[in-house]
Formats: sequence, C-alpha cells, structure tokens
Amino acid sequence: MTITNGLANTALTNLSVSIYFTDAQGNPISSTTDPNATGSKFFYEVASGQAAPSSVAGGSTATLGWLIIPAPGASGTNPNGTEYYVGATLTYTAAGQQQSVTVSPNYIFVQPQPQLTLDYFLPAQVYGRDPTSTTVASPIPFNLGVRVTNSGYGAATNLQINSGQPKITDNTQGLAVQFVLLGASVNDAPVAPTLLANFGLVGAQKSSVARWLMTSSLSGKFSFTATFTHADSLGGSVTSLLTGTNPHALVHDVLVDLPGRDTVRDFLALPQNASGTAGLEVFESQGIDTAVSDVSNSSYLALAGSAYQFHVPAIAGFIYAQVSDPFEGQQAVQSAVRADGKQINLNNVWFSRTFNTTTSQWNYYFNLFDANNTSGLSYSLVFGTGPLPPVFEPLTDQILTAGQPFSLLVTATDPDGTTPVITSGPLPAGAIMSASSGGKATLSWTPSLGQAGSFPVSFIATEGALSTPKTITLTVGTGTKLQNWKQKYFPGITDPNIIGDSANPSGDGLSNLLKYALNFDPTKQSPNSGILIGTIQANGHTYLTLTYVVRTDDPNLSYAVVGSNSPTGTNSPWTTQSQNITVSQDGVAANMQRFEVQDSQPIDTGLPRRFMKLQVTNTGAN
Repeated sequence: MTITNGLANTALTNLSVSIYFTDAQGNPISSTTDPNATGSKFFYEVASGQAAPSSVAGGSTATLGWLIIPAPGASGTNPNGTEYYVGATLTYTAAGQQQSVTVSPNYIFVQPQPQLTLDYFLPAQVYGRDPTSTTVASPIPFNLGVRVTNSGYGAATNLQINSGQPKITDNTQGLAVQFVLLGASVNDAPVAPTLLANFGLVGAQKSSVARWLMTSSLSGKFSFTATFTHADSLGGSVTSLLTGTNPHALVHDVLVDLPGRDTVRDFLALPQNASGTAGLEVFESQGIDTAVSDVSNSSYLALAGSAYQFHVPAIAGFIYAQVSDPFEGQQAVQSAVRADGKQINLNNVWFSRTFNTTTSQWNYYFNLFDANNTSGLSYSLVFGTGPLPPVFEPLTDQILTAGQPFSLLVTATDPDGTTPVITSGPLPAGAIMSASSGGKATLSWTPSLGQAGSFPVSFIATEGALSTPKTITLTVGTGTKLQNWKQKYFPGITDPNIIGDSANPSGDGLSNLLKYALNFDPTKQSPNSGILIGTIQANGHTYLTLTYVVRTDDPNLSYAVVGSNSPTGTNSPWTTQSQNITVSQDGVAANMQRFEVQDSQPIDTGLPRRFMKLQVTNTGAN
C-alpha cells in the first residue's frame, strides 16, 4: 500500500492501517497476526524490513507491505483455488480532524495446500552384541520406516525428510554404539543410503513411505520421540503444513494384498510403549490404517504327514498370529498356501526371534499375517533351508578421475541357484547402469571436471521376495587415481611425510603406495598385508609361492614378484619371478585381481632359506 499525502503543509498523524479478508460473497473471514491463534484462515504481518509508519509528512508518500500466508484448509477442496478479497481501512488525523478511508478490496486465489502427518516405525528391540556378555554375535539387520500422509488437497513438492541418528537407551554400560546404514528406499525403490529421504512429490490425498536398513553394533532398546516447532515469522501453528508426528513400535514389514492395493510394503505395528498386543494395526503405504486381530492364543502349527498345517480361528478383517518355531531358527518359509488356494506373500509369513535376558537364550517364533479368513481356513506350509537372499560379489569403494571413462561390473549370485536381478538407486549425472542380465550389470560413467567429490551409489540384488542391498562410494578427483586416493583419505594435506608414496602414517610397516595397490585404508593399521606366502609341489620339488590381490584399474602401477636367498638381497640379489600360476578369482572385488607366482628356486635342495616379496612401482606422477 502506498499512502500519498497531497496536503503540502499538513502531516498525516496517528496513522493506522487494518487489513481485512472476505469471501467471494463479502462475508468476513477470520485472520490473525498471532502465530498461535489457530482456527484463522489467514496469518499476516508487516513485511520483513518494513515498519508501519505512524505519520506521513506533507507532500510525501509512505509505502507499507504485508506478508500474507493462508492457513491449511483455506482453499477448501477446489483444485483451482478459492477466491478471497483483501481490503484495508486507513485511519489518520489531519489538521486535528480524524479521518477514515476504506481501500477497495482486491481478489486473491488460494491454491490447495498439503497437510502432512508423519508416522515413524521402529523396532522396540535391536540385536547386535549383548553389552553384558563377552560373546560376539553378528548384528541382525532391522528396518526403520516413515510414512508421510498428505491429507490436504494440494501436492507436496520436493519433499525431503532428514531423520536423526537412532539412539539405544538400554545401554547402562555407556558403550559406544555404531549404526551401519546398509540401504535405503522410497516406496520400495532403492535410493542413496543416507538418513535424508527424498520423497519428491506426494500428491493430494496420497502417502509415501521410506525405509532404512541398518545394523547396530550393540543390542538394546529404542526410544523414539518426534517433535516439531514452527517459525513464528511464517505463521507458526496457524499456517503449519505438518499436523503431527506419531511413533510406532514396528512388528514387521508386511504387504496388504487386497484388491486395489499397491505393491509397496506396509507396516504392522503397535503404538510405542504399548504392552501386549493391544492396538495392533497395519499402517498401509496408501495411508489406510486398520486394526489387526491378534489370534496367537487361538492358533497352532501341526505336522500333518510330511507337511505342516497352520490353524487359525475364523476372523473377518486382518489377522496376525505368532506361535513357537519348532525349528528354532534353522528353517525358512518357502511357501504358504491357504486352503482356498490363496498364495500367501512371503512378506506376510516369517520366522522371528527374541533374546531372553533372564535365561540368556533365544526364543524362536513363526508369524503369519493375512486378511479375511472368515472361514478359519488352514495354511499349508513348506519349510526348508531356503530361499536365501542373493549375494553380491565383492564390491569396494572406487577412485575415479574426472574426464576419464570408468566402468564397474556388478555381479550377484543366488545360493538357491536362480538368477537375481540387479538394480541401482539414483546415479550421478551422466552415469548409466546397464540392464541386468545373468546376474550382472555394468555401471559406466565419465565424470566431468565439475563433478569432483564423493557419490554414494546403492545397488540391490533381488530374487523373488528377497533382496540384498550394497552401497559403495565413488570418489571423483581431478588428478591421477593415486592422487585422488590420497585426497580421499588425507583431504587438504600436502605433507610428504603423511601422503608420500613411501610414507606410512598408520605405522604398520606398509607404505601408502602398497596400501593403494592392495586397496587398503592408509589411515588404519591393516589386519594383514594382503600377501600370502605358501608352497607348491612341482617337478618333484617344493617351491615357495606368493599370492596377492591388487588393483588393475591404474595403468601407472607396475607389479613385480622377486625372490632371494637373503632378506636384504645382499648375498643373493633379488631376481624377478615370472612363473604365474592359474588361481581362482572367487571373492575378488571388481577392478581387482588375484595373482599367484611360483618361486624359481626349490626349497628342498639344501638352501638354508628362501624369500619372496612383492614390489610395487608408481610409473606416473604422484
């Protein structure tokens, strides 16, 4: 609003401006300047950097602006927006007389807005190493999940949720807990494994879900609270698009397979801290929440001939049952068929276990989730040692040079003999993943000079209902591969005593160059040298062999295996050994290769001692 004082010699004082809102029919609409006054349809305040003038000198002008933010629901359900009018009343004093001017209202259209609710799903207990025991156990992977539901009539665009680091609360010893992020997905599509979930667009009256697959180094219980605050300068709770955050104790990821449902997994969960099974619900990826009947006490597993039958009572709606596992964790569910022929999705039938701290023993369970078994039909179950999830051939972090082509073969196998399909999460700009064929896919990329940095890339190997995630980091630099490798581990350091080829900053006796060649972390002491000395029988004699695994993606590296009768080579010069032995490449990471070299001198002909070693030379610039 611009206020012009046409009275050259008279100031306008006691200036006051009030704005008002009406609907298209002229009816007053509630508005507020209080960010906590919920129920109003508009929040407004004087625009940032401006102040409401109290007077306007004669012959001058003053400009006043407002920030106006509609509250959720102001647009109603009309996708084209709802028409409102904004007007103002100006009061002032001129020459001792109070005056009032009504400014003709102008129209605005309020477009529909999203209204978001976040539901978080976390396991009540996670299993790593028991902090009260010296027994080392492999961590059991677990899922963390979040569902965002948009109950508004406008789409949420570019939506991202950055979840905080989990925290183990039942950790009286105060031990450090390490969480390892194995993978992440949005609507069951793999994405980069970070705690930042990018949902993109969540349409009106729609929902989306994200999951993080993790392990914990220690066993313990989760505690989770979710709170949010509003910026008062943007309308506070009046204009907030976030309606609430709700934590739930995750029982298992399931799949509601009723007609009209999607193929994205859903959450079977309890309200956090709920005891027993009261309140068990299935929270669907499409935003539908439904109570689930727990029929565990009325269900049982029985052996009928050579097959198992699972019996449940007749219940309409969703059911869940948990009974003791007769195999104590040694079997997997291969198939489950209801008596009417319905094939139960393997997401909905599973084995589980919990640790009894009193007895220090595991308790094992069989679980089933289904819907509309109104006749109490039994389930025919087939158990076995499989199916087993796919397995990736070793994949390690890769060093790339900007402007140079890069190729990485990703391979996965299935212990059950089938061929898994390999997919990837979001790739860096310009990178291409070939179509999966025969359990193999190739990542190809020529990074540009402007793409220097680190890029996490996720792969998922899928076979049927089972999948295995794998994430590596592609580090792009502008120097040689060796220079880029050094900058990855020693960013910004130029001291040759730390980053020089012959330097050994970890103090384990292995130079940076050798660790680069062997694909080791130069900042940590290596558990072994990566080089194995053995023996072989040939031509009636015994010979030493040297086996090593080195990178093959750097043409500036030169390798030589040498042998000598003296550890220093003083009495017997080191000589190159060139007799290579064919050796298996099983378990060797992509862009690496295993070699085995046989010594030329037998060790059973009276030689007191014999020595072999690997020499690595950098033929390029540092």
